[in-house]
Amino acid sequence: MNLFKYFSFFYRLTKGRLPVLFAINLVAIFSQMAAAGALLTVIQFGNKEQNRITKITYYFIDMLNMGSDNYKIAFLLAFVTLGFFLSSIALMYSMIYTARLQSNIYVDLQPETVRKLIDSDYEYFQTQNVGNMTNVIVQQIRVVAQSFKLYSDIVLSTLFALLYIFIPLMLNPVLCIIMLVVGLPFIYFIKISNRKSQEISIANVQEVSRLNAVIIQMVANLKYLKSTRTYEDVLPKLAESTHKIALLVRRIAFWSGLSSYGITPFAVGLIAILIYWQIAVMKIPILDALTTLAILYGVSQKLIAIPSSYQKFLVSAGAIIIFEDFIKELNENIEKEAGTAGKMPDFAGNISFEDISYKYKSGKEEVLKNISFEIKKNSSVAFVGGSGAGKSTIVNLVTGLLKPTMGRITLAGDDYTSLNIKELRRHIGYVTQEPVIFNDSVKNNISMWDRSSKAAGTANFAKLAHADIFIKEMPASYETLLGDNGINISGGQRQRISIARELYRETPILILDEATSALDSETEQIIHQSIDEFKGRKTLLIIAHRLSTIRNCDIIYVLEKGNIIESGSYEELYRNGGKFREMVDRQTLNTE
Repeated sequence: MNLFKYFSFFYRLTKGRLPVLFAINLVAIFSQMAAAGALLTVIQFGNKEQNRITKITYYFIDMLNMGSDNYKIAFLLAFVTLGFFLSSIALMYSMIYTARLQSNIYVDLQPETVRKLIDSDYEYFQTQNVGNMTNVIVQQIRVVAQSFKLYSDIVLSTLFALLYIFIPLMLNPVLCIIMLVVGLPFIYFIKISNRKSQEISIANVQEVSRLNAVIIQMVANLKYLKSTRTYEDVLPKLAESTHKIALLVRRIAFWSGLSSYGITPFAVGLIAILIYWQIAVMKIPILDALTTLAILYGVSQKLIAIPSSYQKFLVSAGAIIIFEDFIKELNENIEKEAGTAGKMPDFAGNISFEDISYKYKSGKEEVLKNISFEIKKNSSVAFVGGSGAGKSTIVNLVTGLLKPTMGRITLAGDDYTSLNIKELRRHIGYVTQEPVIFNDSVKNNISMWDRSSKAAGTANFAKLAHADIFIKEMPASYETLLGDNGINISGGQRQRISIARELYRETPILILDEATSALDSETEQIIHQSIDEFKGRKTLLIIAHRLSTIRNCDIIYVLEKGNIIESGSYEELYRNGGKFREMVDRQTLNTE
């Protein structure tokens, strides 16, 4: 039972407050012990054969020079009452303090973990299972916080047992030593039981993560699964996972019940045999024997409660192990340049790619191959090409999500590696093919919960994005809730709200990543009117599938298998009759 290991873990999570909780519990225990000693003296008051406890109590009473026996008994009873009252107050405060620490762990841990995830290397993030990460952040952190309460119960039971054993040791040391020696084999049984519980707990957490991953994917793809009835192919996978979890839960219950209740009859039987031996063989006074029996039984109950509490704790210990492994992974994959110590970016300059190559760690070939180009301030630049040509990789390099394998990227002549990358991203707007819409009001989706005076002008930015008209027609206008992923509005409306958000942010750089590829022609035209209105006022990076939408760009780069094979304006590239013209003609034929 590695309580010290978990002490270190919870000591960090409680920010060093764990010893305070232990001190409160010690006050409760010592108050109760002192009260129990005084009560034992009252029970044996006047008995000529005094034990060590009554001798010590009488010694202190005699020091007070209280006079008659009635006064002494009254004082002892008052002391008993005060001791148990103080113990109760301390235990109540211990519960409140434990709850406070537990809630603080949850409140601190979840945002801290999310922050670490955000600061992790983007390529590492791409390789992870979203369901597993969601399970750790949402479910397992909650279990970790709950496990603190179980851990504090273990510590409290352990302290009670260890300190209370001194009373029977002072009454009858031989009996206590015999009982401890005879009870040693149970420790081995408890160790086996704990190990099995921990193994099953870890397996249970892992299976729950797999189940969550399946459920998340099913919910995200519900439209497809329902429309095609392919959900029937997924449901067996779901049922298989839930069956495994049910089996693991039953196994945990078996080992927990065995260690919690299997020891009790043996402990009680052992105490009964030893007490009989004291009375019948050793001829110890029955009052002393029964007193020892009562205290030993109380101690044994606390000792039995320890493995029981520990079994419950081990059920959640799997979550602790999974959480620690997750945090360790995040720390090992922290983004090298995610800090704020670098140089402030100068957005008055140009972005330059100088002999850039990039290969994913898991890939065999380079995605980009020794490419060079320059994006001038307030120019509009488009990247086109087939799937896998390297368009999205260029965008990820511009935002600093990826670092080039070879070459360097500069902004106003400053190498990206020397820049404050967080400040760089703060000044980049990003509109993706799938708009980012939160389950909140239109206003909060545009202003991102901004509480400054600027938020009052949210409608102005919506007008620039040609979104104000349809927003005003909504039931609650700018206070209308949009639902998960903007389910309550159309794709074009979601996209215009996304553009309004980036305009609200007033960033000097705006990336449009296939921002209109999934929209109808009319909505696409409205959105491109919005884009054209701030052309020349921002640096625009456009990844486009529909080539008609980039006709007004200053320069277009045509990518193929990680190489730039053509570059120039729309008219120049079309006149040259190369790959770009072939792409334009193919799309023209497809739309006729």
